Amino acid sequence: MRMIRWGSTFTAAAMVVWVVVATACREGPGCYAPPPEYTTNDFADEWIGFTDKEGTDEVFRLVLQVDGTGMLVEAGYGVYRYAITDWKLTSNIWLRCEFERSTNRAAPLKMACRAGKRSLRAVLDNGEGGWQHHIIFMRAKELERLYEGATAPVQEATQQLAR
Repeated sequence: MRMIRWGSTFTAAAMVVWVVVATACREGPGCYAPPPEYTTNDFADEWIGFTDKEGTDEVFRLVLQVDGTGMLVEAGYGVYRYAITDWKLTSNIWLRCEFERSTNRAAPLKMACRAGKRSLRAVLDNGEGGWQHHIIFMRAKELERLYEGATAPVQEATQQLAR
């Protein structure tokens, strides 16, 4: 039996196959692709959010400014506005918001979001042992685009019926 040496044709061919497979896997379906590198500019936008609990009628509007400030508006059993004093990416996929301190004990203190290009999955809370809201935010522009796409056939059918 003959030993295969480093530098042999077999070893070189195996290395080429490994490089081709590794490259294909990064780009192919079913292969792990690392998340894109995000910056705060990618998330400075207006977002619309909904809680994930059935039976709640709360809607949220989140505005994140490039300068690291923003605002959260909660509409449900009244309308409440909360100033965001600081928001930033704490890692490539985690975004954190700090709210202005308030004398209102029910006001939120922080929000942590798992960030994606088109959505934010957030946990809004008012501190240890307090309440929490799980909110799914989508970009307002994206929701408008989806709404227009969904209502266009209805508007067209309504116009045809009116003729």
